[in-house]
Amino acid sequence: MLDDLLVNGFFLFLFCCFIPLLFVFQNGRIENKKYLLILTSAAAIIACMSFPIKVGNGTLFDLRLVAQIFGSLYGGPIAAIILALVNILYRSFFDGIGVITTFIIAPVHLMVILNVRKRFLLLSIRKKIIYSFIGGTISTLLTLLMVNWIAGINVPTKLAILYALLLSSVLALIIYVVETIQKLWTVQHKIMQSQKMETVSQLAASISHEVRNPLTSVKGFMQLLQETSLTNNQKNYLEISISELDRAVKVIEDYLTFANPKPCSAVKELDIQEEINRVVKVLGPLANKNSVRVELSISSIHIIANQQYFNQCLINICKNAIEAMEEHAHGVLAIKTEKVKNDIIIRFIDTGIGMSKEEIARLGEPYYSTKGKNGTGLGMMFVFNCVKEMGGTIQVESKKGHGTTFIMRLPIKYSAKSKETDHAS
Repeated sequence: MLDDLLVNGFFLFLFCCFIPLLFVFQNGRIENKKYLLILTSAAAIIACMSFPIKVGNGTLFDLRLVAQIFGSLYGGPIAAIILALVNILYRSFFDGIGVITTFIIAPVHLMVILNVRKRFLLLSIRKKIIYSFIGGTISTLLTLLMVNWIAGINVPTKLAILYALLLSSVLALIIYVVETIQKLWTVQHKIMQSQKMETVSQLAASISHEVRNPLTSVKGFMQLLQETSLTNNQKNYLEISISELDRAVKVIEDYLTFANPKPCSAVKELDIQEEINRVVKVLGPLANKNSVRVELSISSIHIIANQQYFNQCLINICKNAIEAMEEHAHGVLAIKTEKVKNDIIIRFIDTGIGMSKEEIARLGEPYYSTKGKNGTGLGMMFVFNCVKEMGGTIQVESKKGHGTTFIMRLPIKYSAKSKETDHAS
């Protein structure tokens, strides 16, 4: 019995834990590897049924329910349906009343998992482990009761409890390992991002000091030259040179702002509705040029923020969205706001070219841009830094060829008051 149990455990950790986690470090979330989860979880189900746990009285058990629950929770509805079918179809190759019980019980598990999946993924690691253990135990005991009722197979109480606790413990342990490694990856990724941003900030400060000062001196001497007797062409050249120097200083100042925004300074109460309308007017010519229609569904929600930086965030996101639709005829940029519990949410939805998972993962990195040579990546870097300083988050949902959705979420602690006056235009 122990050997069979170890074999089942080996297959579960190999297919549900080890192999999927090899790919986590490429994307950071096991939920993003849905097809891989379907394959590995299906392999675990088949392996567990092929090598069942044999009890002394001839009763056969296996831990395939662990693979079905795990793969369904993290793989999504399609994975849940496929794994339930794999469970039923492969069990049909074996004789016994278990074929009928599996045909009845597997869909029940499927419906329960589909109903609790979304709420489960939002839980903390601790609650995921607790609920998976409790849910696995209850599910196993109810399964054994249904087997007894349908097939008339009476499993001893002690054996039933031991089996239920064993199955739920393995399920909870796999979820713990997966969630812990994902958390470690997230922490490592944040540390790397923080180090990159620190380097950029130091470089920005160095550029600001080492380059701006000589440019100021050069500008001063050029202004002195303007006071001397020069030909009209020479004066014109000096004016152009001074103008270009001013532009260079402005670029340096903008770079310093992008690298190290301080949105908590000079804050005041802002009406999100007014700020979005203002930004839409500013970007109107660009939208018209690219044949993009802007649709608004926004509320008059008040927040406390730095107006300049908040507007710059809105401009950067909207500008990127509009430019992503320049090759799409009659593109649409939809901006929606809502207040959800303790958060204020602004959604920017475009019908542009979309982004791959790899591009989404690198958004906000310095010098990385989806525009290729036409972009620097500083705009989105500013957005991510600014929203982070405000205590908020940026979430990106996108698929190549299917547009992009930016979700800006700000905590209610930045909200002075909220007027839920819906406005659509």
